Amino acid sequence: MDPLFPTIPDDLSSLSDDDLSALKAEHEVALDKIEAEDAEYTAGYTGAEIIEALAAGAEQVKAIRAEQDRRVQEHEAYQAEKTRLAAEARGLLTTETVEDDDVDADATPEPLAADTVEAVETVEEIPVVEEPVAVVAAAVAPTYRRAPAASTPIRVIDENPMPVLVAAAGVPGNAVRAGQPLDRDTFAKALIEVAKRLGRPSKNDNGNLEKHLVASMHMPYPEDRILRSRDYDGNLEKLQNVGSPFLGKKGQEALLASGGLCAPLEPFYTQPNLSTAARPVRDALPNFMAERGGVSVPTPSTIGDITTAISVIEEADDALGGTYATKSCQDLSCPSWTDVAVTVIAHCREYGNLNAMAWPEGIAHENDITMAAQSRAADGYLLDRLTTLSLVNTYAVGYGSLSVVIGGLLQAKASTISVLRMNPGTRFRALLPAWAADNLAWDLVNSQFGRFEIGPDGVAGLLGRYNIDVSWYLDTATGDGQVFSDEVTSTALDRFPGEIDAYVFPEGTFLHIDSGDLELGIVRDSTLNSLNDFQVFGETFENVARIGPAQAAKKIAFTACPTGEVAAPNGTAITCS
Repeated sequence: MDPLFPTIPDDLSSLSDDDLSALKAEHEVALDKIEAEDAEYTAGYTGAEIIEALAAGAEQVKAIRAEQDRRVQEHEAYQAEKTRLAAEARGLLTTETVEDDDVDADATPEPLAADTVEAVETVEEIPVVEEPVAVVAAAVAPTYRRAPAASTPIRVIDENPMPVLVAAAGVPGNAVRAGQPLDRDTFAKALIEVAKRLGRPSKNDNGNLEKHLVASMHMPYPEDRILRSRDYDGNLEKLQNVGSPFLGKKGQEALLASGGLCAPLEPFYTQPNLSTAARPVRDALPNFMAERGGVSVPTPSTIGDITTAISVIEEADDALGGTYATKSCQDLSCPSWTDVAVTVIAHCREYGNLNAMAWPEGIAHENDITMAAQSRAADGYLLDRLTTLSLVNTYAVGYGSLSVVIGGLLQAKASTISVLRMNPGTRFRALLPAWAADNLAWDLVNSQFGRFEIGPDGVAGLLGRYNIDVSWYLDTATGDGQVFSDEVTSTALDRFPGEIDAYVFPEGTFLHIDSGDLELGIVRDSTLNSLNDFQVFGETFENVARIGPAQAAKKIAFTACPTGEVAAPNGTAITCS
């Protein structure tokens, strides 16, 4: 009989981080099956043998966890030593240059001040940018799910935050066993194998719906990213750790052949997939799992709501006493609460059993582009929610797009800081369409100076100089037209859209709420059986909640054209009132 838990090598240090995490995921799946008393999974084992296997499995899990902890500790020790040496080197680099005659060769350099070292340790993960560099936040690998997003500076949440798609129990065939990690090809083969083993479909008007789980994907949320029911203080502390300025300072510290051929050509079964399932909008927001399918958030009060709480009494009035020296006091007004429930975003594909068995490469390709389409719909929905929860403004100045966008973002940032009386050094998050990086770089090419100094990959670094961290979204809110239309042959290339829609807000203003996992499996019923078909189904449960005040979130429609035009020394296009 196959062992209930996968075997592990004697030397776990020989495994890569991904292999170690996959091995841990296999143990978790096996444990779930044993705890659920899955009769098929434990078939042939007696109760005593199951207990013996559990004891051995627990020891293996301890060994895996110990190896992961050891690697984390080594990484932390490396970071600490790197920080110490970088602080020492930084202090030497910033020492003022003096004339050779004034140098005392016998003098001992003074040690760095403690506050200098502390400052370096606080921002150890934010590199000092001397020249424009490529910092395109949206260039991430396509994945079905992701690790919870963290605000700047990025903090390591888990040594292996990426989940693994694993085979469910009951997948027939020797090639795929329960708990085995699946890639796109083995997942497609598993679907086909299950459909083939289900046998001839039974045609029954009153047939029951059949669901056969083939694979599952679970997001291993760390405890600090789970909002617990009724744990109000704990939830507040977790939100503060994200670094939201609205909840306190805590935590503030991406062949041509010649001649003819007589034989038929060999088919090329594999189809290239050019689409990505990346979710830049979702990943730009701090991510939290809501256990009860949503959260309830209060409408935060701001400094503008303080009206009668402050009194200013001059000495002469105080001497008069009475009504001249009366101090006012403002009552507390209870805020209104808004319930934010998760939204279901589902995908479903139907395949013929015969076609799936004959062309597994086609099934794998269709699964890939379906997940990309689901990502487009999901991120588009999040953009709709950001639009609803933001103040919608416009900005149009008669210059090139680079001047317009930077000017508008700076004005929006300054306005928010002024109205809410925030720390002037607060970093802001801006969401811009991915093509805007090309637009802004081309505008610089069309200008007079520094035309080729910054390319599209350097635009994010340029904006970062102004305390604005950029994420590039790939989709569009409803009606905004931030996605190019299909090109038509024998016509001029489509121009850039005349409007750049940007979302700008202090880090931590919005949260991404997640209450579900993506489940992939086969669905059959009497109708599908009569057609000799099966379906592949999955869904996400997610939404966006705003925890910052309304004045903190702005959506700006920039009228921007990459003309390269800049203000003349005596230009009058910009007005300040």
